[in-house]
Amino acid sequence: MPNTIKAIIGSAILAVFLSVAFDIPEARAAGKPMNLTAYCNAKHNPSGRGLSWRAKYYQGAAQWWCEQATETGPVSRGGGRKRIDPAQACLLMHDTLKIHTHRGLDYAVESNMHCGVHSGLMPSEADMQPASLTLCNNTSAPKLSVGYAYWDRRGRYTPNWRSKGHWILARGECETFALPTSYDHYGYRGELYVFGGHRGALIPGRGKQICVWGFGNYEQPLADDSSACTKNGYRMMPTTRVEAFAGEVRHAFSD
Repeated sequence: MPNTIKAIIGSAILAVFLSVAFDIPEARAAGKPMNLTAYCNAKHNPSGRGLSWRAKYYQGAAQWWCEQATETGPVSRGGGRKRIDPAQACLLMHDTLKIHTHRGLDYAVESNMHCGVHSGLMPSEADMQPASLTLCNNTSAPKLSVGYAYWDRRGRYTPNWRSKGHWILARGECETFALPTSYDHYGYRGELYVFGGHRGALIPGRGKQICVWGFGNYEQPLADDSSACTKNGYRMMPTTRVEAFAGEVRHAFSD
């Protein structure tokens, strides 16, 4: 047997021995690679006869989308763009809602994402750290009604935007809210939309129009759906986009 082949076989045997004897984390990593482009086609073009789909990550929104492709580029209107919930992609492709990454909580790199139980490399402590949102009333109004909307992966209508409110903040007052964790207990990351208003005026914003209720505490699923909103007697409200990350995220409303 040539020496080169002997060396390769010997290295393979040694690697297996070391992984068992010393329990190398990489050797215990489990899960199936996530292929979001395959998911997009399986979800939106199961027959294979329509336009193909591709997956694309948008850094600003910190989200993956399915885009229907044409010869001149992606279709952005008429239903040609659909948001991806990676947990739902794993459910369809591999029958699991579990997601893990092999290089920390980096969902922007598809090759790092896997479906299934993470039994190998552990995420960093920063990945597991919960996120919180602090809202402050820095306006001239003596009282300000505030709330926020987050991307909900747990509710009955998942995935969807869910709004929560409203809380009354006196002038100069702040309040902190714990943000929900994901399926795999990672802290909430990505987009949030905050809104506020006082008697006779709304705080302007360039974010999504989000469904709110003006009386008492509430939680509203499908919060970016105007038809569902008005059906319940609520109203759509302008918001401001903020980005959630590990630890505390603060937003101060001002005049």
